[in-house]
Amino acid sequence: MVLSSKFNIQINVDLKDIAPERKGEFNPEIAAAVFQDLILRAARLQMKTQVEATRARPDLDSDVKTIKMAENLRGMMLGIMAEANMTVTELPADTIISTELPFERKYGDGEAA
Repeated sequence: MVLSSKFNIQINVDLKDIAPERKGEFNPEIAAAVFQDLILRAARLQMKTQVEATRARPDLDSDVKTIKMAENLRGMMLGIMAEANMTVTELPADTIISTELPFERKYGDGEAA
């Protein structure tokens, strides 16, 4: 059995606050770094925290711990795969973004959370 899936995610990020020296110029490296820092790395850190919290819980049966930790480890691997296979392209100015998600950036231990 082969499992395969492809996700196409469009994220509208205004890079002028992040790299003002670019003056509106599209830079795929900066756009990729923003996505990696704000979304992929933050998600990976959250899943890692959940794995460690599950491992430390003495009230959980070993089998339950294994299942819970496996779910989070799977999520971490999907994030790593997404990062490794990510491509960044500039969207046309008239692209309509259909959903906006609130995002709050927090810092801790040198990584975005």
